[in-house]
Amino acid sequence: CLYPCANNDVTITVGGGSWDSEIGWSLVDGSGTVVASGGAPFTGTACLADDCYTFNMTDAYADGWNGGTYSITDNNSGTVYGIGGLIGPSSSGSDNICIGVVFPVYGCTDSTATNYNIDAENDDGSCIYEGCTDATANNYSAVASIDDGSCCKGCTMAYDYKWI
Repeated sequence: CLYPCANNDVTITVGGGSWDSEIGWSLVDGSGTVVASGGAPFTGTACLADDCYTFNMTDAYADGWNGGTYSITDNNSGTVYGIGGLIGPSSSGSDNICIGVVFPVYGCTDSTATNYNIDAENDDGSCIYEGCTDATANNYSAVASIDDGSCCKGCTMAYDYKWI
C-alpha cells in the first residue's frame, strides 16, 4: 500500500482462537483480485478502494476457527466494516463486506407480489403470487405460486366475489 492512503485506510485483525495455526483467510475485491491474505494471528493495515469484498475463511482441521475472529476497521473513523469468524465444524466460509459503497438489496421488486420488498434494488426471483393454482378451474392463474382458496369450477364472475 502507498501511504498516505487516499481511499479507506483499514486495519485487518485475524485470530484469538485456541488453534490460530489452522486459520487462513483472503480478502477479494469485486473484480476477483486478492487484495490481502494471511494466517493467524494477524494484524495489518491496507488501503482499500470503495468496493464490495469477499472475506474468505479457511480452517485446516475443518473444525471452524475455535473462537478466532476477524475484524476490518477504518483507521480514521473507527467504522467496523466487517467482523466475524468461521463457526465450526467447517473448513471454509465467506462473508460479504462493502466498504464505501452500499451493499445492493436483493428481493422481490414486483409490487403486485405478496412478498414485494420496497427496498429491493435487484430482483432475485423470489416473488410469490397468490391465486388459483388449479389448472382445471375457471379462474386458474399461471403465475400463482400459492393457492389462495379462490379456485372456482363452473362459476361466473357475477356470482363469485373472490374471482373479481
